[in-house]
Amino acid sequence: MEEYISDYRVLVKGQLAFAEKFHSDYVSVVSKPSIEAEDYRELYPLLPEESLNETGEFALFNRKEGIYTAMEGDYYQGRLMTERLKAITEFRRTVGGSLLVEGWVEGAALGASITWGTSRLLMDFYDDPAFVKQLLEYVAGNQIEFLRRQIEAGAESIGVGEPVSSLLGPDLFTEFLVPLHMRYVSAIHDAGALARLHICGNIMPLFPVLEDIPYDIIDLDSPSQIGAARSVLGPDRVLLGNIDPVSMVRDGTPASISAALETCFEEAGGHRYIVGAGCEIPYDTPEENILAMSEFAGSHKPYFAGLFVAGEM
Repeated sequence: MEEYISDYRVLVKGQLAFAEKFHSDYVSVVSKPSIEAEDYRELYPLLPEESLNETGEFALFNRKEGIYTAMEGDYYQGRLMTERLKAITEFRRTVGGSLLVEGWVEGAALGASITWGTSRLLMDFYDDPAFVKQLLEYVAGNQIEFLRRQIEAGAESIGVGEPVSSLLGPDLFTEFLVPLHMRYVSAIHDAGALARLHICGNIMPLFPVLEDIPYDIIDLDSPSQIGAARSVLGPDRVLLGNIDPVSMVRDGTPASISAALETCFEEAGGHRYIVGAGCEIPYDTPEENILAMSEFAGSHKPYFAGLFVAGEM
């Protein structure tokens, strides 16, 4: 797994092998959410060597002073971020035009939680909102620059991972994060790419807020209802998901998976829908279960094309 994250050649080989075996129609550079944090460690010696805060959570910093001055400079020279850019370039060279090439960045809330620790960040939304806003702005600026570089390298779509947002209510999300996500989407669209948002967990309370943020694709984790998303987000938004990755995808059967996807498809209105699990599929999932997802997509090609990419974009 470490080689898949740290060596772009391994990532590219693995993605292409998956696409060929399971007939997916896109490749992605998403790996794990802490690649920027690991690069920070290598690039900036002021960072502490061990960053567990008082709650036992990972955090780059255990004090607020010096967060920004410790990370000045062109951090895109980092090893793992450079590997991500190399992977996109290689995808563009080898499969560009036949498979969609997806880049990936982290949302501002996730980046801030990695920097300061999730529990402390959530408390500071109330205890120190000025600090939180400054930290979110700082993270968003870095991530937007990173996504631009990925599009320049050949990414046609950018996924934004923002799992921490499911822990916020719509009021906090609106105040702190909506302006930043508008900047993410604007930067992606201005560079000519599609914008995809993934938030883990139940985001149904956020649907009215997301309605006004023009992400092209909204991922839905298994706790969120596709029918409710379609009702609030409207007929034109592409929805992705959302069968349970463990109880259904790993532990189900091809027949039960097909039936579950049919329900998702119907709840999505029979159009602008992408076949997928709610979140990450476990590594020990039977291959026939993944193939069942591919076969479902293939059998519904009059409505959308392929395993992951909607045909009515």
